[in-house]
Amino acid sequence: MEYYFDQYNKHDSHRSTPQLLKDLQLTLSLWSVSRIEKLHELATFDPSKDIAQAPPQILLDRNTSQSNLKQIGLAMMMYVQDYDEVFPPMVAARSADELMYLPSSKTTSVPTVQNLLDPYTKNTELFLHPATHRPYLPNYRISRLPFAKIEEPATTLLFFEDAPDTEEMRNVAYADGHVETISEAEFQQQRKAQGISESGYPSAAKATQKAKVVPKP
Repeated sequence: MEYYFDQYNKHDSHRSTPQLLKDLQLTLSLWSVSRIEKLHELATFDPSKDIAQAPPQILLDRNTSQSNLKQIGLAMMMYVQDYDEVFPPMVAARSADELMYLPSSKTTSVPTVQNLLDPYTKNTELFLHPATHRPYLPNYRISRLPFAKIEEPATTLLFFEDAPDTEEMRNVAYADGHVETISEAEFQQQRKAQGISESGYPSAAKATQKAKVVPKP
């Protein structure tokens, strides 16, 4: 902080140093001194620039999603170790309402991969994207596959967000357990190279995703 004296006492104008009298007007100015090495670099304090701004919501959601996928990847590694190094049936949940079981008929249902991993995570919220609340999609191509059969675990998709964010980025977990945020173009390239359908579901599940055909009048 620095003090500026706008005026001297008229009777003491001959003094070399101003006197602090009760009728003296003072002006208070704040200066930003963080990371300042030289006096000439001092600049007026600007709250809009010098006070840290909260990160955008998209970054918060992206970071939370990354954390979710890392924990899902860890749960998968524990499952594989417990089941003779073999991946589980990668049955994809289609909505938050069907997170644990996927109806196969009016009377039966099939446990999803999220159901099989739930004992290792003990937190079903991890399986849902923090912003969209839609389930992450598993790579159905590695269903029941021995881990040793995967030639490149670091590039083999394990789980991924079901859609890109507004910046055209997706979080992806790979079979070796690591997580990356990649561009939508890069994701599509990897998806096609690994033979995963555009919907993220095997062909048998596509019929349930199609819109109903409205007959022409």
